[in-house]
Amino acid sequence: MVLALIALAVALVVVVVTASVRVRRSSVKYADAEARFRLFAEGCGDVCWVLSGDRRTTHYISPAYETTFQRPCEALYRDARDWLTNLHPDDRERMMTEDRTLDDQAHEFRLVHADSSIRWIRSKRFYVRDAAGQLLRIVSIAEDITERRALDEQLRQVQKLDALGMMAGGVAHDFNNILAVIGANAELLKESYDAGLVDEIAIAVNRAGSLTHQLLAFSRKEQTQPVVLDLNAALGDVHKLVRRLVGARIKVVCSLEPDLGRVRIDPSSLVQVIMNLAVNARDAMPDGGKLRIETRSLGLHDVMIVVKDSGCGMPPSVMARVFDPFFTTKEAGKGTGLGLAVVHGVVEQAGGRIELASAPNEGTTFRITLPVVAPPELKNLVGKPPGSQTERILVVDGDQYLRGATSHGLRERGYTVVEARDCRDATAQLAHDKPSLVIVSRMDGERVEHDPSTRVIYLDDGNPVQLDTLAAKIRSVLDERKSSLSIVA
Repeated sequence: MVLALIALAVALVVVVVTASVRVRRSSVKYADAEARFRLFAEGCGDVCWVLSGDRRTTHYISPAYETTFQRPCEALYRDARDWLTNLHPDDRERMMTEDRTLDDQAHEFRLVHADSSIRWIRSKRFYVRDAAGQLLRIVSIAEDITERRALDEQLRQVQKLDALGMMAGGVAHDFNNILAVIGANAELLKESYDAGLVDEIAIAVNRAGSLTHQLLAFSRKEQTQPVVLDLNAALGDVHKLVRRLVGARIKVVCSLEPDLGRVRIDPSSLVQVIMNLAVNARDAMPDGGKLRIETRSLGLHDVMIVVKDSGCGMPPSVMARVFDPFFTTKEAGKGTGLGLAVVHGVVEQAGGRIELASAPNEGTTFRITLPVVAPPELKNLVGKPPGSQTERILVVDGDQYLRGATSHGLRERGYTVVEARDCRDATAQLAHDKPSLVIVSRMDGERVEHDPSTRVIYLDDGNPVQLDTLAAKIRSVLDERKSSLSIVA
């Protein structure tokens, strides 16, 4: 019996010793792995941090956090959401939403440093789970890509300039044709007034403006002025121009779903998108056909614009390149190859996406999905913004014809309008009068001297503003009830 007990004790000691050795070996392996991880994380230059599965606890943060995010590491240990502190205001809501998801996509966002400089950051998350699938750790890697983005943008600009030289002949040909239409209809209009001729001139002017927008968009990154608008109202206004543009042999059907959510987009860019797609459809139906424009609600968060034609369609090889800048299947002098590339850029800039479905001899369908604006933004809704004669607007423009056209359009919308021929004239008027709003052209950098409480909109001379867009901006500024300085590009 004693021998049996001794044997059992020895066996237990052996087991304990063996287990202790294994634990020590595991501890050594763990310590070695941790040391190698820290060596990598602290030597690669990127920011690396490890969070608990519930995102409440920071288990590790590399020293690069302090230089990249300009926040102390201790702050992230105290609060696992400290990395959101210096986020750019325009990126904050998006990143806070994405932080609550479990996606494995890379995300790019901006940080505002103490010196007001903007740094672009790219981050990606990895998830560590146990055998049962339980989330244990979230590992995030972030790198500063500011210089890389700058180099990429420089390369794109060089490529654009090279391509612009190659397409100059085609643009000149198209533009001369547009001007010829304007000139011919203007001459006819002198002899007899015809509403149809006026529509033709409007279409030609729109096409000329579209070409100018396209060149600006690809040569100097044209700025846009997004506003909240009623999509159905905007497309209803474009409908008549589309009918004239495509011609009598093409039947245009417009089906707009009622009670759509509002979207935030530059109005002139939206018009350009529809007109570019309409031109594309027209060219695909030389013998006539059907063009259908629809709007649809996709629930609470998205709306869709559908532009569908019954034309010749596209083979897969064309579909693969249809949104590439300067790609065109048209003969020389008939197209710039910018139309659909600009459509793609406008949709992306509005936070949406565009999809294409087509096949040879089966027509083409473009589906544009746009995000619905949250209810608090609806106060900036743009439709036909009314004015009041109690609201006085001072229009300052060195070109008497443009000044007169702007003033006439604003009076038609109900505003009381006074005019000034230059900044000196405007300053003199403001010395004894305070209008509700002042609209000033750039005038080679000159500015109107005014009281700080005076609301002013400066217009860019090099980029014409549509009257509806300007009226929407005026209504928005006047409704803010506070001093503001805005630029309409």
